[in-house]
Amino acid sequence: MLELLLCSLVTILPDYLYRRYRQNKRFGQEITLYSVWYELRWGITGCLMLTVALITMIFYYHPSTNAAALYFRTVPILPEAAGRVAEVNIDYSAPVKKGAVLFRLDNTKQQAALETAKRKVAEVDASLISARADVVKAEAQSREAQAAWQQARDEFDTKSASGVNAVTGQGLAAALSGADVVVDVANAPSWEPAAVLAFFQRSSENLVAAEAAAGVKHHVALSIVDTDRSPDNTYFRAKLAQETIIKSASVPYSIVRATQFFEFLAAIADTSMIDGKIVVPTAQFQPIAADDVVDRLAEIATGRPLNGTIDIAGPEKAPFNEFIARRLKASADPRPVIGDPKALYYGAPIDDRSLNPLGEARLGATPLATWLSL
Repeated sequence: MLELLLCSLVTILPDYLYRRYRQNKRFGQEITLYSVWYELRWGITGCLMLTVALITMIFYYHPSTNAAALYFRTVPILPEAAGRVAEVNIDYSAPVKKGAVLFRLDNTKQQAALETAKRKVAEVDASLISARADVVKAEAQSREAQAAWQQARDEFDTKSASGVNAVTGQGLAAALSGADVVVDVANAPSWEPAAVLAFFQRSSENLVAAEAAAGVKHHVALSIVDTDRSPDNTYFRAKLAQETIIKSASVPYSIVRATQFFEFLAAIADTSMIDGKIVVPTAQFQPIAADDVVDRLAEIATGRPLNGTIDIAGPEKAPFNEFIARRLKASADPRPVIGDPKALYYGAPIDDRSLNPLGEARLGATPLATWLSL
């Protein structure tokens, strides 16, 4: 309304001044503020009255309030999961394209749950691998048990047929009658400490007594390298007891100490499994093929008694774990082989000197690669 008043004044006043100026009336003389007001008093008063009336009418009929609320249309967006909004990608009132990412929720908890699930899956996979390794070990032990049972059965059948039992001494005198050389390669059916010691002591005592009575001229015994340097190994202690009995007897003797056989590598691996892994020492190792051992025994048996010991070993020397790994790889065994300097060998610690000849030794002719290819 103020604009209407001003427009009226701006319109009426210039017209009035222009007309009076054309009548040769001048400002400050015939035209004064009083003369302007006096001549235009009715028009100015009418404009003021009209302005007041319009303002009154507008404010009277126009609704007003001091508790107004903004109303606008919203589109609810419901995500699949509730959470705190971490990032908003759309500005206020900005256009949105189909498929655009509006915002991102904080997924810290979901990420943590995902990592936990991944760890559980990894644990399950590890358990599965361990279970598979346990199955492989069980199968190997089963085969070993079957082979041991068959060997024991064969020995029992042989001894039953021949009537010879070295542990009890039954049939030894008749079996050794007329013999010049005896080659003792008997092994204990049980490796339990007391049982294995009793076997070698009794069988050796009975055997040397029967040999002396039969006039045997040469006793050849197969033993193990390091029997006198591994007091923590119960089997080695039993073999050392056997050597002591042979040396104290009256029959000339030759003791052949051999390193471990290639044929025993798989069994060593089975007894060294921990949580699905083969954990073996890293000490130097020099195993030998059983055929080479037989050749050396035959050579010594047909020669003069040594009245002492001789060491034989394989042609290769390498870390213990490398021989085991090569053996398992050749048989497609998936179990990993871990070399640990502190790992035990049948319950006893070993080093580079333990399972190898310290002095001069006769070496076999068959390397592991050749033996594996047979």
